Amino acid sequence: MKSQDNLKRSMKIAREAKKKLSRQIPVFDLRLFGSRARGDDTPESDLDIYIETVSLTRQQQQIVSDILWEISFENGVVVAPVIFSREDIENGPLFASPIYRVIMKEGIPV
Repeated sequence: MKSQDNLKRSMKIAREAKKKLSRQIPVFDLRLFGSRARGDDTPESDLDIYIETVSLTRQQQQIVSDILWEISFENGVVVAPVIFSREDIENGPLFASPIYRVIMKEGIPV
């Protein structure tokens, strides 16, 4: 039951991140992955989220950093993003990377 409650809380935080990020940058996909998605998290576990967007400018990277820091602070959890651009996935080697495959397999769409 505890892990189910943790998953609900983690999904709530991830939905908040998607909502706030989508107001500032294009978000094509956002997924919760890692220990919180698998249910084997501990109180010290960070909240891993995958964000797929367009290529990020420095300004957009700062926006993402600021938003996720605020969400981390408000919720008492470190939000750890993995950000891939759609272009990198479609035209680059990221599509074949192990972390991308794991995220697509185990990640929970938000």
